[in-house]
Amino acid sequence: MIPAGVQYSSHWYGAGDFSLLGFSPKFFEQIAQETVRLKRVELIPQVGIRDRLIEQIGLALKADIEAQYPAGRIFGESLATGLVIHLLKQYAVWQPRDRDDSQLSKPQLQKVSDYILDRLDQDLSLSELANVLNLSQYHFSRLFKQSTGMAPHQYLTRCRIDRAKQLLLNTQMSISEIAFAVGFNNHSSFTRLFRQLVGVTPKEFRAS
Repeated sequence: MIPAGVQYSSHWYGAGDFSLLGFSPKFFEQIAQETVRLKRVELIPQVGIRDRLIEQIGLALKADIEAQYPAGRIFGESLATGLVIHLLKQYAVWQPRDRDDSQLSKPQLQKVSDYILDRLDQDLSLSELANVLNLSQYHFSRLFKQSTGMAPHQYLTRCRIDRAKQLLLNTQMSISEIAFAVGFNNHSSFTRLFRQLVGVTPKEFRAS
């Protein structure tokens, strides 16, 4: 784990596969300033470590890319935010804030829910949803999960699947048309997530 501005070099003596995870310093600084008291955070370089959580995040991002982003960019943004917070907790010198158990108010939840439901066919971003309530991405994600029990990308996916179920039962739209209407970029991703959450494929659900 190499922070920005730190010189580092490696040598390979044979062929191999590897993945590189990275994010812009601006993104890291934004999350850091939202989660710690200090404006400056020192990341400690780490070489030769094995971090299971970073591995899981990397594999999840890889799978999301290979599946052509079935949940849209909000899923990747959520993983990136989680990765930054993990690095801050495990590999940085910083001062934590006091514990905060606050939640979104009912009007705030209704406002962001209405915003999502009106735009299910769009590739909504985490920053866009946070801006609805004039909150930072980190605070929005934390308060939203504390209020609903779900991360924003999980809630968005649930809303899309619920709308898809309505369209399957009440319209003659094709499954591909429904997939695009609720924000999925391809038929296969829609079918896979639908079956994962509902237990049957969209075709089987419509026929039931």
